[in-house]
Amino acid sequence: MIIVVIAGGEDQKEFQDKEIPEGVQIQFVTTLSEAKEGADAYFYLSGEDELKAASENIQSLDVPVFVKGAVDLKTLPPNVAKISPWPGLLFAETIEVQLTVQNVQKVTEVLDNLQWKYQQVLVNND
Repeated sequence: MIIVVIAGGEDQKEFQDKEIPEGVQIQFVTTLSEAKEGADAYFYLSGEDELKAASENIQSLDVPVFVKGAVDLKTLPPNVAKISPWPGLLFAETIEVQLTVQNVQKVTEVLDNLQWKYQQVLVNND
């Protein structure tokens, strides 16, 4: 599994410090335009302003894109799952993931491959 992490600073460090299971490859970049195509998932951990600007590009990825922030999931493309935005979120024993019903299978596959504990919160995207 290939995962691209778009982040800088503290967010990138948190992801780098997280234990990554064998068989999962991580690519770190600072912008979406640098991201490797064909990844199985993306973690877009940049700010909310950048997220809104990249929304169209995120939708075209057609794989799960995990974002953080206080944005309403209903305003984002359907392939987006939202993780809690507070510092240290990746070190929590269990992370909360907001997602739509359409994303459950793909999001579950990614998080299970990462061997992360998570709580799903389903959001109606109507």
